[in-house]
Parts: sequence; structure tokens; C-alpha cells
Amino acid sequence: MIELSHPWALLLLPLPYLVYRYATPFKQRRDAVFVPFFNQLAQISGQQPTTGAAIIAKSGFEWVWLILGWLALCLTLAKPMLVGEPIEQRQPAREILVAVDLSRSMYEEDFVDSNNDTINRLEGVKQMMAEFAANRQHDRLGLILFADKPYLQAPFTDNIDTWLTLLQDSQLGMAGSMTAIGDTIGLAVKVFEQGETKQRVLILITDGKDNASTMPPVEAAQVAASYGIKIHTIAIGNPKGPRHSLPDFEQLTAIATRTGGADFRAADRNQLLAINNQLNRLEKTAYDTQSYRPRQTLHHWPLSIWLGCWLTAVFIRHSYGRLLGQSQ
Repeated sequence: MIELSHPWALLLLPLPYLVYRYATPFKQRRDAVFVPFFNQLAQISGQQPTTGAAIIAKSGFEWVWLILGWLALCLTLAKPMLVGEPIEQRQPAREILVAVDLSRSMYEEDFVDSNNDTINRLEGVKQMMAEFAANRQHDRLGLILFADKPYLQAPFTDNIDTWLTLLQDSQLGMAGSMTAIGDTIGLAVKVFEQGETKQRVLILITDGKDNASTMPPVEAAQVAASYGIKIHTIAIGNPKGPRHSLPDFEQLTAIATRTGGADFRAADRNQLLAINNQLNRLEKTAYDTQSYRPRQTLHHWPLSIWLGCWLTAVFIRHSYGRLLGQSQ
């Protein structure tokens, strides 16, 4: 489909006629003879040619090309555009920040992978998050790693492969050995404030109790709720395991409740996978659809076509006249 960006330019089409009709100078038509020896003829006749404005009458050929040229110029000013079919693009409408505990208690090997091999808790979390991220193609994901202090490992991105690589590269002990849940929530608030969407979700994964934060976790959760951040907590660890490596279930439940999120408990890999499915149901993929039509300008074509045709016509006319003269 072709559209005109400046259709008002077509109002200029009658302008030459209006000027010719209502703003013409004094005109007096006279016949004239073209001779190659004009000066000699003037001397013989004894008449002195006068000077003044003289316009040679145009032939029909010239009038046609002048009209077509003005039409081409007006079309060029109108800027015709070739408009393509609508193209839709999906933009992420939700930002999900995942906070993973890297404290020393995550060393506990009380999980079993798909091959029935014993793995530590962190490896179980990585496998769960890999499946979770595979279903978030239209969300922007961020990653926080925390222990003694929280660290932003990956800012929000829609590049899921890069996000997974950064998660898989995380190692136990790289952030310390303690657990700072409250400070992690505080950092998440700052990260979300730099984001672009209003749907904000924090998934907090830990197997320990807060013992290193400057802000109590529940108070931090209250602040997060005031910024519209929903927190889902996942408590990792077998309740029958060592007591020193168990999370504070009541505290994690309070954090989720204050922010309108859900709290989960995972004692093995199967429960982790079940939590993954529940998260996908709770946080369905959200995206905004933006539509646009590709446009290609055609403003140079009218004048180009007119000029090409005019040059061709002039060439043919002169060539025909030359051949006719030679035949005589």
C-alpha cells in the first residue's frame, strides 16, 4: 500500500494554471521567422530590432512535458511511502529476579539428580532454574548471588542463554559462608528501581537462616512490598537433615506473605521440579505487543521517471530530426 506523508503538497497542482490565468504580464502575439542570417537581414532592411521580454511559444510536445514535470514535482513533495504489512513484536512485561544462596550450607549433598547420583543443593537449584528459565522466553531475568553479602551477578536481560551461563558458573563460597537474606531483599529493591516494568517478582532461594544482614528480612520484605515487589521464597533442605543447615521456615513464610508471594519447601529434586511447575502457573509469561508497519520512501521515483522519460523523448526527437534532414 502506498501512502502520502505530505498530501497537502498536491494542493500545489493548480498553481501554474492560476498564475498563468490571473497573474500574467501584458502579452502581444506576433509571428516570427527564424533565419540563420538575422543580423545581415536587419542591416539590409534598415530596421533596428528592439529589446524586451520575448517568450517563444511552446509546442504541444513541450507543454506535455512541462505539465508532467510539475505533476512529478508535486508528487515528490507529497513524499509517497510504500507501507508494508503490520509486524508485531513482543516486549517483556515482567522482570523476574532470582536470588540464590551460596553459603556453606549449600554444600549439603541431600539431593539426587535424574541419574540417581547424589548432588549438593546448589546443583539441584541450578537444574531447577534451568528448566524454569526455559519457559521464560518473554520475561527479563536477573540474578543475585548472596552469602555474607548480596552481589548482582546479572542485571535484567532477555538473553536467557547468557543468564543461564552466569548461573551455571556460580560456585559455592564465592560470596562467603554466611547468609544475608535481608540485605539481599534490599539489593533487589534497588535493582528493580532501575528496571523498566511494573510487574516485579523476586524468587528467593535459600537453605539457611539470616545471620549477616544489617536489615531484618521481614522489615526488608515490607519495604519491597511498598515498591510493588512480590517475593516467592523457596526453602531448600531436608527437614530430617542436620539442624544447623535448615532454613528459617517461619521467617521465609512471613516474607512471602508480606509481599503477596508464595512460600515453598523443597527436600528433594522432585519437590524442586514441582515448585518449578507451580511458579510457572503463578507467574505466567507476560509480554506487551507492539505493532508497526515498515515504510520505504518513494519520493525520488516521480522526478526520476519523468527525467528519464524526458531525456529519452528528447534524444528520439533529435535523432529522428537528424535522420529526416539527412534523407532530404
